[in-house]
Amino acid sequence: MRHSKFKSRCAESLIETIIAVTVIIIGSSAAIGITHSSLKGNESIAYKMVAMNLAQEGIEAVKNIRDSNYLRFASDPDACWATINATSSHDSSDCSSLTPISTTITYYLHRDITTNFFQWSLKPTTTSNTGVVYQYAVDSSHNIYLQKGTGSSYTATIYTRKLSFSNYTDPDSFDLTVTVTWTESGISKTLSLTRTIANVY
Repeated sequence: MRHSKFKSRCAESLIETIIAVTVIIIGSSAAIGITHSSLKGNESIAYKMVAMNLAQEGIEAVKNIRDSNYLRFASDPDACWATINATSSHDSSDCSSLTPISTTITYYLHRDITTNFFQWSLKPTTTSNTGVVYQYAVDSSHNIYLQKGTGSSYTATIYTRKLSFSNYTDPDSFDLTVTVTWTESGISKTLSLTRTIANVY
Protein backbone atom coordinates (compact mmCIF):
# COMPACT_ATOMS: atom_id res chain seq x y z
CA MET A 1 0.00 0.00 0.00
CA ARG A 2 2.78 2.36 0.98
CA HIS A 3 4.73 1.33 -2.11
CA SER A 4 1.73 2.18 -4.31
CA LYS A 5 1.36 5.62 -2.67
CA PHE A 6 5.10 6.30 -3.17
CA LYS A 7 4.81 5.42 -6.87
CA SER A 8 1.78 7.69 -7.20
CA ARG A 9 3.60 10.61 -5.59
CA CYS A 10 6.65 10.07 -7.84
CA ALA A 11 4.41 10.09 -10.89
CA GLU A 12 2.70 13.28 -9.70
CA SER A 13 6.08 14.94 -9.05
CA LEU A 14 7.29 13.95 -12.52
CA ILE A 15 4.15 15.36 -14.15
CA GLU A 16 4.45 18.58 -12.11
CA THR A 17 8.09 18.91 -13.15
CA ILE A 18 7.23 18.41 -16.84
CA ILE A 19 4.44 20.99 -16.58
CA ALA A 20 6.74 23.47 -14.82
CA VAL A 21 9.49 23.01 -17.42
CA THR A 22 6.94 23.42 -20.22
CA VAL A 23 5.60 26.64 -18.69
CA ILE A 24 9.16 27.99 -18.30
CA ILE A 25 10.01 27.13 -21.94
CA ILE A 26 6.81 28.76 -23.23
CA GLY A 27 7.37 31.83 -21.07
CA SER A 28 11.00 32.12 -22.16
CA SER A 29 10.08 31.74 -25.82
CA ALA A 30 7.46 34.46 -25.50
CA ALA A 31 9.93 36.77 -23.73
CA ILE A 32 12.58 36.16 -26.41
CA GLY A 33 10.00 36.81 -29.13
CA ILE A 34 8.88 40.06 -27.50
CA THR A 35 12.49 41.19 -27.04
CA HIS A 36 13.32 40.41 -30.67
CA SER A 37 10.23 42.28 -31.90
CA SER A 38 11.08 45.21 -29.67
CA LEU A 39 14.66 45.37 -31.00
CA LYS A 40 13.43 45.16 -34.60
CA GLY A 41 10.88 47.88 -33.87
CA ASN A 42 13.55 50.13 -32.37
CA GLU A 43 15.79 49.55 -35.39
CA SER A 44 12.92 50.40 -37.75
CA ILE A 45 12.18 53.59 -35.82
CA ALA A 46 15.85 54.58 -36.03
CA TYR A 47 15.83 54.15 -39.83
CA LYS A 48 12.65 56.19 -40.12
CA MET A 49 14.01 58.96 -37.87
CA VAL A 50 17.05 59.38 -40.14
CA ALA A 51 14.77 59.42 -43.21
CA MET A 52 12.50 62.04 -41.60
CA ASN A 53 15.49 64.23 -40.75
CA LEU A 54 16.85 63.93 -44.31
CA ALA A 55 13.44 64.89 -45.72
CA GLN A 56 13.11 67.85 -43.36
CA GLU A 57 16.65 68.95 -44.21
CA GLY A 58 15.63 68.94 -47.89
CA ILE A 59 12.78 71.35 -47.14
CA GLU A 60 15.06 73.64 -45.12
CA ALA A 61 17.77 73.53 -47.81
CA VAL A 62 15.36 74.82 -50.48
CA LYS A 63 14.25 77.59 -48.12
CA ASN A 64 17.93 78.41 -47.62
CA ILE A 65 18.44 78.63 -51.38
CA ARG A 66 15.44 80.95 -51.66
CA ASP A 67 16.68 83.18 -48.81
CA SER A 68 20.21 83.31 -50.26
CA ASN A 69 18.71 84.45 -53.57
CA TYR A 70 16.97 87.29 -51.74
CA LEU A 71 20.37 88.50 -50.53
CA ARG A 72 22.12 88.08 -53.89
CA PHE A 73 19.40 89.69 -55.97
CA ALA A 74 17.97 92.24 -53.58
CA SER A 75 17.24 94.67 -56.42
CA ASP A 76 14.90 92.17 -58.12
CA PRO A 77 13.97 89.37 -55.68
CA ASP A 78 10.64 88.59 -57.36
CA ALA A 79 12.36 87.57 -60.60
CA CYS A 80 15.27 85.71 -59.02
CA TRP A 81 14.02 84.02 -55.84
CA ALA A 82 13.34 80.62 -57.45
CA THR A 83 16.63 80.11 -59.30
CA ILE A 84 18.50 76.98 -58.27
CA ASN A 85 22.17 77.49 -59.11
CA ALA A 86 23.18 80.98 -58.02
CA THR A 87 26.62 81.33 -56.45
CA SER A 88 28.53 84.16 -54.83
CA SER A 89 29.71 85.24 -58.30
CA HIS A 90 26.13 86.17 -59.21
CA ASP A 91 25.93 89.24 -57.02
CA SER A 92 23.92 91.34 -59.42
CA SER A 93 20.35 92.12 -60.35
CA ASP A 94 20.53 90.00 -63.50
CA CYS A 95 19.51 86.37 -62.93
CA SER A 96 18.53 85.72 -66.54
CA SER A 97 21.50 83.37 -67.04
CA LEU A 98 20.47 81.20 -64.09
CA THR A 99 18.24 78.13 -64.11
CA PRO A 100 14.73 78.48 -62.66
CA ILE A 101 13.12 75.54 -60.90
CA SER A 102 11.35 73.05 -63.16
CA THR A 103 8.29 70.92 -62.46
CA THR A 104 9.49 68.26 -64.93
CA ILE A 105 12.90 67.54 -63.37
CA THR A 106 13.79 65.52 -60.29
CA TYR A 107 16.65 67.02 -58.30
CA TYR A 108 19.15 66.02 -55.65
CA LEU A 109 20.77 68.37 -53.14
CA HIS A 110 24.40 69.28 -53.63
CA ARG A 111 26.36 70.88 -50.83
CA ASP A 112 29.77 72.33 -51.44
CA ILE A 113 31.86 71.51 -48.38
CA THR A 114 35.04 73.16 -49.62
CA THR A 115 33.86 76.68 -50.43
CA ASN A 116 30.96 79.06 -49.94
CA PHE A 117 30.25 78.00 -46.38
CA PHE A 118 28.53 74.70 -47.22
CA GLN A 119 26.30 76.35 -49.80
CA TRP A 120 23.29 74.36 -51.04
CA SER A 121 22.34 73.99 -54.70
CA LEU A 122 19.99 71.75 -56.67
CA LYS A 123 21.26 69.39 -59.37
CA PRO A 124 19.17 67.26 -61.74
CA THR A 125 19.30 63.55 -60.98
CA THR A 126 20.96 61.41 -63.63
CA THR A 127 21.70 57.74 -64.17
CA SER A 128 25.11 58.31 -62.60
CA ASN A 129 23.78 60.31 -59.65
CA THR A 130 20.39 59.08 -58.52
CA GLY A 131 20.29 61.01 -55.27
CA VAL A 132 22.30 58.67 -53.07
CA VAL A 133 23.00 60.12 -49.62
CA TYR A 134 26.58 59.76 -48.41
CA GLN A 135 28.22 60.02 -45.04
CA TYR A 136 31.14 62.43 -45.08
CA ALA A 137 33.85 62.08 -42.45
CA VAL A 138 34.50 65.56 -41.09
CA ASP A 139 37.09 64.08 -38.75
CA SER A 140 37.73 60.79 -36.98
CA SER A 141 34.64 61.09 -34.77
CA HIS A 142 32.15 63.21 -36.73
CA ASN A 143 30.14 62.31 -39.84
CA ILE A 144 27.57 64.34 -41.75
CA TYR A 145 25.13 63.33 -44.49
CA LEU A 146 25.77 64.78 -47.95
CA GLN A 147 24.74 64.11 -51.54
CA LYS A 148 28.11 64.56 -53.17
CA GLY A 149 29.82 61.23 -53.49
CA THR A 150 33.33 62.08 -54.59
CA GLY A 151 36.56 61.64 -52.69
CA SER A 152 37.74 59.02 -50.24
CA SER A 153 35.92 60.49 -47.24
CA TYR A 154 32.48 59.65 -48.65
CA THR A 155 30.67 56.42 -47.82
CA ALA A 156 27.36 55.54 -49.49
CA THR A 157 24.44 54.99 -47.11
CA ILE A 158 21.21 53.03 -47.63
CA TYR A 159 19.30 56.28 -48.31
CA THR A 160 18.44 58.21 -51.45
CA ARG A 161 16.83 61.66 -51.42
CA LYS A 162 15.06 63.28 -54.36
CA LEU A 163 13.27 66.61 -54.67
CA SER A 164 10.45 67.46 -57.06
CA PHE A 165 8.40 70.61 -57.59
CA SER A 166 4.77 71.08 -58.58
CA ASN A 167 1.98 73.68 -58.70
CA TYR A 168 4.28 76.41 -59.95
CA THR A 169 1.42 78.15 -61.75
CA ASP A 170 1.53 80.97 -59.23
CA PRO A 171 4.91 82.70 -59.67
CA ASP A 172 5.00 83.41 -55.95
CA SER A 173 4.90 79.82 -54.66
CA PHE A 174 5.45 76.17 -55.50
CA ASP A 175 4.99 72.83 -53.77
CA LEU A 176 8.15 70.94 -52.88
CA THR A 177 8.12 67.19 -52.26
CA VAL A 178 11.18 65.54 -50.73
CA THR A 179 11.20 61.75 -51.07
CA VAL A 180 13.62 59.60 -49.09
CA THR A 181 13.93 55.88 -49.85
CA TRP A 182 15.91 53.16 -48.13
CA THR A 183 16.03 49.36 -47.86
CA GLU A 184 15.30 47.76 -44.52
CA SER A 185 15.64 43.98 -44.09
CA GLY A 186 15.35 43.58 -47.84
CA ILE A 187 12.17 45.68 -48.04
CA SER A 188 12.10 49.05 -49.84
CA LYS A 189 10.74 51.88 -47.68
CA THR A 190 9.69 55.40 -48.69
CA LEU A 191 8.99 58.58 -46.74
CA SER A 192 7.81 61.83 -48.37
CA LEU A 193 7.26 65.36 -47.10
CA THR A 194 5.46 68.05 -49.10
CA ARG A 195 5.57 71.72 -48.22
CA THR A 196 4.59 74.95 -49.99
CA ILE A 197 7.54 77.28 -50.51
CA ALA A 198 6.47 80.87 -51.07
CA ASN A 199 8.08 84.08 -52.14
CA VAL A 200 7.80 85.91 -48.85
CA TYR A 201 10.01 88.88 -49.74
